[in-house]
Formats: sequence, C-alpha cells, structure tokens
Amino acid sequence: MEEGAFGRSAQDRAAAEVEAEIGRLCERLAEGQAMGLDEGREMVGGAMAEFLVDFFQVVRAKDSGPGLRGMVALPMLVHGAETGDPGPARPLAVVHLLWWAAARYLDDLTDAPGAPAPGNAAVAKRVLTALAVGGHLPVRLVADLPVPDAVRRGLAGEVSRAWLDAVDGQLRDLTDRPSAATPASVLRAYAGKSGAPYAMAAASAARRK
Repeated sequence: MEEGAFGRSAQDRAAAEVEAEIGRLCERLAEGQAMGLDEGREMVGGAMAEFLVDFFQVVRAKDSGPGLRGMVALPMLVHGAETGDPGPARPLAVVHLLWWAAARYLDDLTDAPGAPAPGNAAVAKRVLTALAVGGHLPVRLVADLPVPDAVRRGLAGEVSRAWLDAVDGQLRDLTDRPSAATPASVLRAYAGKSGAPYAMAAASAARRK
C-alpha cells in the first residue's frame, strides 16, 4: 500500500461501510433471512438485530468514533500491508465489531459500577444475545466466506482463541488480589482482556488465500 492510502478519511469511509454492512445484516436477521436463522428462529434473529442497534447507539452517545474506527481499521490495515488491498478484510472487520459488541456488554456485567444485577429476564436475554452475537454469529460469517477450507479453519480457530484468551484475562482480573499483583501478572491479564480481540483481528487479516 502506498503511504497514506488508508489514512483518516479512508478509515472513516471503511467504518461507514462496515456499519452499513452490519445494518444490512441486522435487517436480514430481523427478517429471519440470514445465518441459517429461518424456520422458527426469528426470536434470536430479532434479538441479535436489536442488540447491535443498541450497541451502535451507545457508541455514538459516548462519542467513541475513534474507537470504532480503530476496530474496523486494524484488520484492513494488516491485510492491506500483506496484499496491497485492505478491501477483502472487510468481513473480518465486521467479525471484530461483533466480538466487541458482545464483549463490552458482558464486561460491564462483571465489573462496571452500577451494572444491572443478574437474575431477571431482561439481563438474561441480553446475556444470551451477547453470546450469540459475539460467538456464534462470527462463526457463521466465517463459514460463509469464499476462502479455502484451510483458511476458513484458521479463521474459526482465531475467533475461538480470542474468546478463551479474553475470558482467561477477565477471570484473572476478577480473582487476582491487588496485593499480589506484579507487572507481569497485570500484563498477562490485559493481554487477554484487551489484547485477545486485537490479536484475532490482526492474525485473521494476515491469513491469505
């Protein structure tokens, strides 16, 4: 890629394109026309569409545009550096955003001040939907990519590894005592909590046909 070929304006366009793609996905989910969610699965499709709409509303309300742009840009930058063309990594940017949409909600449930208490139907619905949005929906998107089987298996493995590493980091954050913390233990926790999804996005985008 030429220097500046994926600068701020290009990143803004990419973010808008990815958000529009997720918007189209939401429409298909709500209508039971995507990811094999037909034949009586309209409940989960509608719940996932609602969850993603809420995610983008929160992102806009918190003025998290730079964060959103970074989530989209990372896989596209990596793929662009490897191949000269960032465009084919757009589906991986969608997967990266889906992962964060789910993880942010689950993270807020575990340690955010004022998080809603578990044990009611509304919270249970959101937890179940977050698991579908962040885990199973990305797997289905990867399965539908027009890539060789070996690449597809590698991409699915990256999604799985990201979740395991992130859960490991979150568990460390919740259970480790501050008095016993060391620089190494803190870095290890955050390598999972925040590092795992970025590693997934970069490693996935570096895979080539």
